[in-house]
Amino acid sequence: HKQYGYGAKPVWDATGSSNLSQLHAYTRTHIFHKTKEDCLKDLPPKTREYKRVPVSSRYEIQHANAMNELAKVQADSQRNKDSEAILGAFMRLRQVASYSKID
Repeated sequence: HKQYGYGAKPVWDATGSSNLSQLHAYTRTHIFHKTKEDCLKDLPPKTREYKRVPVSSRYEIQHANAMNELAKVQADSQRNKDSEAILGAFMRLRQVASYSKID
């Protein structure tokens, strides 16, 4: 069943399902299910490592500015209860950090 979207281009309609019993019959022998509890006993305990990675001075300045902006927004939002501003400042910080990873 096709629907037509923006610009009259055909768009696949995936809102419904049919023949699920047939699908399950075909895939039953090919799907492997394991619960989280089954896997956890095979895994070593989680460890975290923090390493300093050198970045260019340009990104250090942008990171410092983003951290200062986050601190300012957080201080202001405690008075105004503005959670959207904090999220925006975090997103800016993440953006700056991701740029330095690909440079």
